[in-house]
Amino acid sequence: MKGDDTYDAEETERRRENRGCKMKRWFALASAMLAMPGTALSHTSHWSGSNMSVILRDGDRPIAISARETHLDSPREIECTSPKGCLISIQAQIITALDHTAHPCAIIDGAEAQPVCKSDKIADTTHVILQHGSLATGAHSIQTIVRTDAPGGRIQSWSINYTIYEK
Repeated sequence: MKGDDTYDAEETERRRENRGCKMKRWFALASAMLAMPGTALSHTSHWSGSNMSVILRDGDRPIAISARETHLDSPREIECTSPKGCLISIQAQIITALDHTAHPCAIIDGAEAQPVCKSDKIADTTHVILQHGSLATGAHSIQTIVRTDAPGGRIQSWSINYTIYEK
């Protein structure tokens, strides 16, 4: 990148090719996940622009909570291509029907995103989280889960927005 934040023609073409490859992988993964039995994923959308990518995921089929950790979406691999690293912002809305403690939580590379997940008493309610994390250059895994103190209840529907910003 030049000092005036413009790209030369070669760099522009390289980025355009990388975006095309990423989109093909995203759509292949989404198609495979939609075909998997038992997955909670209903819909995935993607958008990629200059220095930013957005992944929108949602589900409207009820998910029975049978374990202390219920996965809303499958782990997804993302790539930070910026030599300076990336920032990821995770926004999620989850509608639940529970009578015990539960808390949604974004997971980045196997660890909780910031601020760390907190436990709330929720019953037949909407819960919204906003978390973030810094990413080094390279491949990373993202996922959103719901942790509970006991099995039982259900997740009625959910929506997640993963936004990745290049530094």
